[in-house]
Amino acid sequence: MKIRLNRRLVLSLAAVLVVSVLVILSLFINTRTSEIVTFVDPFIGTAGDHGQLSPAATLPYGMVKLGPDTATDEADAKAPKPHSGYDFESNSLIGFSHTRSQGVGCEGSGGVLLVRPSYVNDAQPTMDKSAEKASPGYYSVSYGSPSILAELTATAEAGVHRYTFTKTGRVQILFDFGHAHSKPRPSGITAAKGDYIDGFSSATTVCDFGAYKVHASAVLSRAPVSWTTNDAKAVAVFDMNAGEQLVVSVGLSSIGQMEARAHAALQSRQSFESLVKLAAAAWERELGRVQVEGDPKRKRRLYTALYHAMQMPYFVARKGRSYRGSDGNLQVASVGDQYFGWSLWDTFRTQQPLLNLLDPTRSRDMTRSLADLYSQGKQPWATANEPGLTVRTEFAPVVLLDGFRKGALDVETARRSLPYAGAEASAYGEGKIFQSLEAAYQHWAVAELACDLGDQDLAIHHWRRSVEYRDVWNANFKSVDHGSADKVDLPGLYEGTIWQYRWFVPHDIEWIRQAVGGGDALVNQLEEFFNQGYFNIANQPDIQVPYLFAYLGRPWRTQDITFRYATQEMDHWYGTHEKRQKPWRGMAFQDSPRGFVPEMDDDAGTMSSWFALSALGIYPSLVGEPLYTLTSPIFPQSRLTFDSGKVFTIEARGLSDAAHFIQKASLNGKPLERAWLTHDEITSGGELVLEMGATPNQNWGLEKPKSSSVTARTCS
Repeated sequence: MKIRLNRRLVLSLAAVLVVSVLVILSLFINTRTSEIVTFVDPFIGTAGDHGQLSPAATLPYGMVKLGPDTATDEADAKAPKPHSGYDFESNSLIGFSHTRSQGVGCEGSGGVLLVRPSYVNDAQPTMDKSAEKASPGYYSVSYGSPSILAELTATAEAGVHRYTFTKTGRVQILFDFGHAHSKPRPSGITAAKGDYIDGFSSATTVCDFGAYKVHASAVLSRAPVSWTTNDAKAVAVFDMNAGEQLVVSVGLSSIGQMEARAHAALQSRQSFESLVKLAAAAWERELGRVQVEGDPKRKRRLYTALYHAMQMPYFVARKGRSYRGSDGNLQVASVGDQYFGWSLWDTFRTQQPLLNLLDPTRSRDMTRSLADLYSQGKQPWATANEPGLTVRTEFAPVVLLDGFRKGALDVETARRSLPYAGAEASAYGEGKIFQSLEAAYQHWAVAELACDLGDQDLAIHHWRRSVEYRDVWNANFKSVDHGSADKVDLPGLYEGTIWQYRWFVPHDIEWIRQAVGGGDALVNQLEEFFNQGYFNIANQPDIQVPYLFAYLGRPWRTQDITFRYATQEMDHWYGTHEKRQKPWRGMAFQDSPRGFVPEMDDDAGTMSSWFALSALGIYPSLVGEPLYTLTSPIFPQSRLTFDSGKVFTIEARGLSDAAHFIQKASLNGKPLERAWLTHDEITSGGELVLEMGATPNQNWGLEKPKSSSVTARTCS
C-alpha cells in the first residue's frame, strides 16, 4: 500500500511542531554551569546480565532512545540476549534502532526502525570499542571496514544520525522496519523515494502480553543513487567521498505517517551540534534537581541512577494534541502532557515515588496519564493495540494513592478512577499465594483513597479485603523453620522466596508483628533474614525490607544495612530465579558497565531509584503514605531543589564509611527524635542536619509513624 503525503502539509505540520518542541526544550534549558551531566556514565549497567541497560541517546522521558543494537555470541549458549538490544561486551554491530526498554525482563521490547550504513561487502561490521563514547543525549562509535563514524542524538519524538565516511566508495544504508527486540509482527514500507522513506513497525510488548504499532519516517540530507525495497526492508545506495557526512533524521508517531514525517522534517532543519547541546541542557536541568557533594565515584553512580530513573514513562503528546490510546483509538491530551510506557510492578516501589518527590509537575501528568488507561481498556500487562512499547500496569491503585497524597493527582481524576481501581484490586492475580499479599496491599490503597475522597463505605469494604490475606500468610509465610523457605520460585511464588515475600504487606506490619508472637520476635526474624543472606537486593519483592527495622524500633540497623548495600562489597546469594551455590561477592551498585549484581535488571529505573533514595537518606517504605524513612546518606551534603524554588538540604556531619550511624538530628534548627519525615516537611524546604558517628545510637529515632495496621480503621 502506498501513502501519498502532501509535502506542503507535512512542512506546515512541522512548523506547528517547531513551536511545541521549542516550548518543551525551553523547559529543559538550564543556565547553571555545574555540568552535572559529566557525572553520568550511560555505559553503567550495559554489560551482560548486569542491568540490561543501553547507552542510547535520549531526552528525559523521551520516546526515542536511539542507540546501537549488538549481536549475541551464538556460540555461547549461556550468553543472554540483551533486553535493551545492546551488550557492552559485544563488538558485533547489527545497527542503530530508535526505541528500547531499559532494564526490563523477558527479552525486552522496542527496536523500531533499524538503520545501518556500511560499505558494500561489509556484512557484519565490527565496532571499535576504544572509540565508543556516550553522554546524556549523545552516542558515537566507529565501526566497519572501511571505518564509519556514527554519531547519534535525539529529541522526544525523533532521532538524528550523523555518519562520517572515511573512504571514497559505494555505501549502502539498510532500513529495517521489521526489526524488533521482541517478537516481530507485520511491518512494512509505505514509501521510499527521493530523500525519504516511510513505514511502520509492529511487535509484541515486553513478555509478549500485548502488541504495539509505531509509524516511522526517515529524511536524508541528500537523496541516494537508488532505493531497493523488499517487504519491510529497504536499501539506499550512495557514492560517498572520503570525509563526507550524511545526516538521517527519523521521526516516530503512534498516530500516523504524516506526524512521523513532520517530526523527521523538523529535526532535519536543525544542526546536529545544536540538538546535542539541547539534549545536554535538558539533562542538566532534570538532574540538577538533586545536587550533592562528596566522592566523585559515588556522585557518578548517583547521577547515573537518576539518569536511568528519568526515562520512563515517556512523553507521547503535548497538551492539546492527539495521541493513540491503548484501545487503538485517537485521544486528545486535553488536560496536560500525555505519557506512556509502564512497568508498575517494579516502578511503583521506588521510581514513581521518586518522581512524585522531585518533579511533581511532570508527575501529575504521568499519574493522570496512567488513570486515563482505565477508559481505554487497561490490562494488567498490555493490550493488543498499544501506541508503543510498555511492560505492565499492576499496582496502579497504589500509584494513584501515592500521587493523590503528594499532590500528583487531582480530586476529579481520583474520583473517576476509584471504581476502576477497586475493580482492579478485586480482580488481581491468578490465585497464587504471593498475589494474595499483593492484592491486599492494593485493596488497602483503594480503601485509603476512598477514605480521602469521603467514601467511608467503600473504604471499609476494601480495608476488610486488605486483611483477607492473613489466612494465606499464616498457612504459607508464618513459618520459616523449614528447608524450603529460602528456595526461589516455589509453587505460588514469583522470582522470590517465602523469606523474601513474607514481609510484603507493608500496610499491615503491626499485625505481622503480633502474629509471630509480639515483642522482639519479628525483629529477631529480621536479623536472621539479613544475617543468613536471605535478603535479595537484586530483585523487587523484598527491597523495602531494610527499612522495616526503623518501624520496629531499630533504626540503626536500617542505617547500617542500607549504607553497606549502597557503598560496599556484599555477599549476594540470589539471582532472579535461583539461589546460588555460593554467593557472588561485590558491590550491588558499581561504577562500571557491569554495574549491578548478576541477573539484576534495573527494571525501568526501579533499582536505580532504590539506590538514589537510599543514597540521599530518605525512602518511601510504605508507598501510599506521604512519609519517608530516614537512613544514613552516603553524601555529606545533598540539596533537593523543587519547582516552587524551595530547597531542602540534608547535611551529614562527620560522615565517613566508618561513621555512618545517626547520633542525633535536627530539622530546621529544632531537635528531631524520629527517623521519618513527612512529604510536606521535605517539599516545604528546610534543613535536615544529621550528626554521624561510628557506633549506633540506640536511643535515637524510636518514635514510630502512625500504625500501619488496618484493624478497626475508620475515616475519622
